[in-house]
Amino acid sequence: LGLSEERLGSALGRFSITGARGYTGLPPIKIWTKVGRVIKPKSKLMPGVDEVETANLAGASSCIFPETPADRAPVLDYTAEGVITSHADSIKRISAGGVKVELHGLRLH
Repeated sequence: LGLSEERLGSALGRFSITGARGYTGLPPIKIWTKVGRVIKPKSKLMPGVDEVETANLAGASSCIFPETPADRAPVLDYTAEGVITSHADSIKRISAGGVKVELHGLRLH
């Protein structure tokens, strides 16, 4: 959960080009992400409040994220706060590779 964004950030952090007039860095790249699923540490879950996507927990036979760390849980949150949190978390995960990120598109899960 969030692994593809972490991997993308890591890969982009190792990539640069030298362009015209000696410019070195990343070319402009547009990245779209989804909102509505907030990744939380299991220790921060609030029973009865958080809508955990149990089918995608680590170890669940139906989990579509086979490399999900056991300490993370996907929580569905379509509130304004959840959308803002999901967007900010995506930027953090992608930026972890040292890349300055501006997300240009959002899609609800």
